[in-house]
Amino acid sequence: MDHILQDHLPTAPWMAEATRRLPGVQPLQAGQVWLPCDEAFSGQMALRDHLVAEQRDDVIAACAGSGAAVAELYGAVLRHLERREGYRWRAGCVFRHRGPWVRRLGGP
Repeated sequence: MDHILQDHLPTAPWMAEATRRLPGVQPLQAGQVWLPCDEAFSGQMALRDHLVAEQRDDVIAACAGSGAAVAELYGAVLRHLERREGYRWRAGCVFRHRGPWVRRLGGP
């Protein structure tokens, strides 16, 4: 399988003491990009679509009791996409950049 990589990274988390060790989770600063869309996006999304279609049980899972957290994150991502250029909302679906719908409104 070919690797799908960015040409450059906008940050260098290994250089900052706070993010040097895994998992490196830090709160975002105001105006900081949350879900970047760069030159690797199309290839990454094509691979994602293939894996979800062909190996869904291997790549999508949630622990018992995680439903509320999953729904909260899903809602936050969708609210973020409502404000992002390149996403279209039509007939209860959101479509990503030259891609298929992300989700029907009202449920995953």
